[in-house]
Amino acid sequence: MVATAKHTEIINHASSLDGGHKPDYDPATDDGDVFIRSMYFREPNGTTLEFACWTKALDETDVRHARATARPSQVEVT
Repeated sequence: MVATAKHTEIINHASSLDGGHKPDYDPATDDGDVFIRSMYFREPNGTTLEFACWTKALDETDVRHARATARPSQVEVT
C-alpha cells in the first residue's frame, strides 16, 4: 500500500518581493533573489506541514528586523 499526500506547487520565496512568491526559479539567473523553495501539505490528522530547502547560504545581511523572542521581556535590540 502506498500513501500519498496532496501538496502545493513549489513556492519560491523571493527577497525582491519581501518574501513573496516568484513564479519561476532558475539558479543560473536568479542572483540569490529566491532564498527558499518550499511546498506545503497536510498530514493525516490535518496539520499543515512545510518541506523547505534553502537556495543560498544566509548571513547577517539577510536579517532586516530586530532580534525577538516569544517573550517580550527578552527582546534584544542592538
